[in-house]
Amino acid sequence: DYENEWYRLHPMFLDMLRYELKRFNMSELRGLCLNAAEWFHDNGYPDEAVKYLSMSGDLDYIEGLVEATSGLVRPDMSMDSFAWMCRAPAASVPTSPFMCLMAVWSCVTYARLEDADLWMGVFEKLIESGVVTQETSPEMAAFTMKCLSMKYLAMEGDGERALLLCEELQDGSWPITPSLLSMINQSQGEAYSYIGDYVQAMDYYLKAQASASVDQTIHQLVFNEYTNAVNLYYCGEHGKAERCCESLLKKCPPDFAIYGAACALLARILIERDDVNRVPELLRISEDGLSCYRHIDLYLDIMTSHASWHLTSGSSSTAFEVITEAILQGEKYRNVPRGALLSAYFLQAQIALHRGDLNELQLIENKFALHLKESDIFGTLLFDAIRAFALRLQGGDAEVVELLDAMIKRALERDFNRMVVIALVERTLILNDMGESALAITSLNELLRIARLHGYMRTVLNGGAPMKQLLREYSTTRKLGGVLRTYVKDVLLHFEAESSDKREATDESTAFLESEYMLTAREIEVLRLLNMGLSRNEIAETLSISINTAKKHLSNIYAKMGVRNKT
Repeated sequence: DYENEWYRLHPMFLDMLRYELKRFNMSELRGLCLNAAEWFHDNGYPDEAVKYLSMSGDLDYIEGLVEATSGLVRPDMSMDSFAWMCRAPAASVPTSPFMCLMAVWSCVTYARLEDADLWMGVFEKLIESGVVTQETSPEMAAFTMKCLSMKYLAMEGDGERALLLCEELQDGSWPITPSLLSMINQSQGEAYSYIGDYVQAMDYYLKAQASASVDQTIHQLVFNEYTNAVNLYYCGEHGKAERCCESLLKKCPPDFAIYGAACALLARILIERDDVNRVPELLRISEDGLSCYRHIDLYLDIMTSHASWHLTSGSSSTAFEVITEAILQGEKYRNVPRGALLSAYFLQAQIALHRGDLNELQLIENKFALHLKESDIFGTLLFDAIRAFALRLQGGDAEVVELLDAMIKRALERDFNRMVVIALVERTLILNDMGESALAITSLNELLRIARLHGYMRTVLNGGAPMKQLLREYSTTRKLGGVLRTYVKDVLLHFEAESSDKREATDESTAFLESEYMLTAREIEVLRLLNMGLSRNEIAETLSISINTAKKHLSNIYAKMGVRNKT
């Protein structure tokens, strides 16, 4: 109370308060728990203090990282003292190199790079002043500091320096445990991720996974597998990314933050495939623990999935509100992981394009540019796509096509299939609008080839009515191979399903067909499928009717409309 007196809470009221805590965002919840922990500690309640401290941070994960450098933690150290060492920067400045190292571990773990930089500076001053304690040897302290610097530089985005430190650690005389080797490979993966080279990053995450599995370091196992799944998704390898997520959900404890993030990533993959039955449940799981996530990059990834679902469901306004709120949270962190923030900006730009909001697109483009580093390969592709969106709304079609051509070439060189498909959708539609029919068809051929190969559906559907019409004409005027024909048919069926969901009972075309030609509801259904280029056999298969029944419906339609064939 206002007199600084503490009173015991009724258990039912305490439960209600804990429930209400879930409604706070991540930074607010962390701050509340740290304040509570500090109050309990200062007033002589160490057990309660540690409990609330645990609610503010993932101490198990920090402990797992510390164990990677064998000999650093004393065997007699209690969990309580370890917890308080990880309270940084709320605790007072420690006078021991060991406590400084614990503080850096905590800050690097939570991506609080500004705080980590502060604590590394304190540590270096202590070493320079000759402070040596029994807690850790100067050699081990220097070695551990090198490990921390490696992770710090990788997260900050200085990939070249991080990679040099990784090589020094591997070539040095220090004992390299499987856990430490996993951490080194993981940092190399992070370094490549932060410069947008996801293909190289995936190689190192796989190596990290193999090293972590030797001694079953669960924290590194699940972190590496999740990050690998994210990289696979960015590269457009949806099948591999989905298998990675499913595997992760089987081995990851449900109370880990990464569990909810994996659910959200899997939901995004299923949204892209337009296989959405599981999506609401996966998003519900990710949302249930949202207030407990300590990592801003996971929070941004999760909210990106939620916004994607709202956009797919036809609520672009809600989608824009969700992703904008997430970005506002992310921008509060000076060193927020760039990959997650740039991906959130990109989705925000896609929604702005969908809404035709040029002012918002230009604002997003400017903010994106502030966070973009020249060496970031993937980020540069995202930025070019946003520029293309803005130019398209301004009417600069020829300039957009030129920009997209260069973007597609660079994306193909790096195997960024996701960006290739996004760019080809835009390029195809723009060429069609310009009246360049032959070039549009060539672009559509390439789009369908890559989209079918990598399981894309939602990105193609985002082309809307113009893409639907193009595919209708494409399927009825060209002889397609069996595999490609099946894919085009599936896309058109998904288009038709969305149209049916949105079609009102007073649909004008339906009313016209009923009144002018006296077509029945089933005959109208058959006619829509016929208009998509489906054969009699495919119509029968789609509607689960016999071929003879399909023939009869078609015969009735021809007779009522006074035509002799489907053309």
